Formats: sequence, structure tokens, C-alpha cells
Amino acid sequence: MAQPVPWQLGMALVSVLMVSGCKAQFAGKPNAADAVRRQNLELEKLVSELQEKLDLRTGELESLRSQLQRGVASPMSGAISPTLSKIEFDRYTGAIDTNGDGNDDRLRVYVRTLDQHGRLLPVAGRATLQLVQIEPDTPPILITERSYAPAEWDDSYRSGLTGTHHTLEILLPNNLLPQALDATVKLTFVEADTGTTLTVQQAVRIDRQL
Repeated sequence: MAQPVPWQLGMALVSVLMVSGCKAQFAGKPNAADAVRRQNLELEKLVSELQEKLDLRTGELESLRSQLQRGVASPMSGAISPTLSKIEFDRYTGAIDTNGDGNDDRLRVYVRTLDQHGRLLPVAGRATLQLVQIEPDTPPILITERSYAPAEWDDSYRSGLTGTHHTLEILLPNNLLPQALDATVKLTFVEADTGTTLTVQQAVRIDRQL
């Protein structure tokens, strides 16, 4: 004859079955947090695309305004000449260790100049590369900077396996403070023909053995 099951064990079995049922029920339903996260990612992507289009249009208007001030007209009816509308950092931009001692000693940036349609557009001009430290509620602190004259900018043009861009470099100070290791690189470019001024900046991490 089967032994009666103690009431404590019976209650425990019932609890296990209830919990298992609840898990199975919730497993079949979509997680609300995942849905919100997915929606946020879609919105961030949309905002990024709209911002990119806005940057191109803003740069295009600035270039056209400069041309009008200088009396530059379109040479052919219906023809729209490419105009510098945006500059951006290409991939691999960041701090690098060139001597293998474990400390980043140089900042290398890859710059692309784009027309109003987002296409690569070679242009002449001058550039200023800056590394700044940005802290909340305080003015930016300049860490180091380097200027590129028009001839130097032209010489920095590269096209190869890593893509087509301008490659710029700046030496990093040896005595960087810990709070300066998370910095921001900023590039200001002035086009030679129109005087259009565009800027781009990006956060960079500098590795140092402190």
C-alpha cells in the first residue's frame, strides 16, 4: 500500500507546479522592457539619420551663402556643382602607441570631406586639430593642438586599403593627467574657395600606464 504523502511535502509540490506554470506562462509573452529597448534603438537610428541629413543641408547652405557673397554663379543652367557640406572622422580614428611601450603617444585621425549628397569631395583648405578636456560645468581645457596649412592638408590625402581620407596626426604630451585620458578630439576646417568653416568632434580614450 502506498504511503500517504505528508501535507508539508504536498504543499511544496503544489508550489513548485505553480511556479513552473507561471514561468512557462511568462516565457511565452514578449518582455515589455525588450520592446521599449528595441523601440528606443529604432528612434536613435532615425534621429541619427535625420541629424546626418541636417548636417549636410546646413553645410550646403553655408557653402552657397559664401559663394553668393563672393559673386560665384553656376556656370550652366540647371547644373548644381558639388559643394562641401560636411566633414567626418572615418573609422580607426583614435590614440595609438607607435613605439610599443604600452602608452599611447600619438593621436591619429582620418577625415572625410563630403558634398551635399554625402559623397566624398576632395577640397583645398586649412585645418586645425585639437585635443581638449571637457568637464561638466567648466570651460573646455586645451591639451594640445596642431594646424595644417593648405599644402600640408593637401599632402595628407590618402587612398588605399584603409579607404580614402585625409590622415592627420598630433603628438600627445607625456605628462597627461588622469582626468585628461578621456578627452575629445576636435577638427576645424576652412575651405579655400568659399571660406566655409566646418567642425567635427569625437570622444577618444588615451591609454597610459599610470
